[in-house]
Amino acid sequence: MKLFRQVVPISKDYDNPVFEALAIQAIIGLLSLMILDGGQVAQVCGVALLAFWAGASLLIYRRRLSPSRTDLQVIRFGYLPVLVIAQQSNSCCSGRAESVVFGFPNFSRRATERFR
Repeated sequence: MKLFRQVVPISKDYDNPVFEALAIQAIIGLLSLMILDGGQVAQVCGVALLAFWAGASLLIYRRRLSPSRTDLQVIRFGYLPVLVIAQQSNSCCSGRAESVVFGFPNFSRRATERFR
């Protein structure tokens, strides 16, 4: 963080939320890689990760020196709602009949025939 502060001066208040967000994302990322679904959940987590850090970097850029309490909470826990929205939009747009959030969907023919 010290090198980044020399290039773009930001408040030290961002340190803890950024590291906590990275820890949450690392844990969820490792868990998503262990799900044996062909990498679909891991792909959704990756897209949510990119979307979250695009928004967080914009938020940090706009309020470099004086973050509000809400800004720090959004950076700390904002990945979770982004991940849920990404999972739901993936379920909606992929054409699957069931909508699953971090569960183990049943992809067998019997399960999908029930929804037709």
